Amino acid sequence: MENEIESIEIRFYRKEEGFTCNVRGDYALPFIIPEPYWSFYKKGKVISPELEAPFGNSLYDKIFNSNERKRKITEILKNLTTGQSLNLSIFSDEPTLHEIPWELINKDGSPNGFLLKSGNISITHTTSTISNVPPARPPFRILIILSLPLAIYKEAPLDPLYELEIIYKALVLLR
Repeated sequence: MENEIESIEIRFYRKEEGFTCNVRGDYALPFIIPEPYWSFYKKGKVISPELEAPFGNSLYDKIFNSNERKRKITEILKNLTTGQSLNLSIFSDEPTLHEIPWELINKDGSPNGFLLKSGNISITHTTSTISNVPPARPPFRILIILSLPLAIYKEAPLDPLYELEIIYKALVLLR
């Protein structure tokens, strides 16, 4: 079916010693924010490219942390066709969980395993006070804003057209 959107609700709850999460209303299982990546990220350091895939894979493993969850997500990803979209809906009242860079979620820890790279998978965030947030529908639009004050440009020149070309080539590969 063309433009069909499947949604997976992932709900997080604070418990005395951390968090639990359920996926599509299943039983709640413990959720631990992956370390050491999280501590590194919270210190304001940029996650280096070589750590992005392992961090994303840790997130994936922490959410889909039962045989049943792994089986279901594997089946959904395998059967996702070009005309279909998948939306991962993150529900939580905990601000910390909305700070996690969910865009790094990665099914296998490889450079090609990032779920959002497929182009038909999206992520939405919401709290329990907001419900029924519809997922975005393709085609997606990207707004790029480039701020390059003269003082910065003098120290570190940047070619905006070259940077846009890199972005454009990356987007063409997603088609």
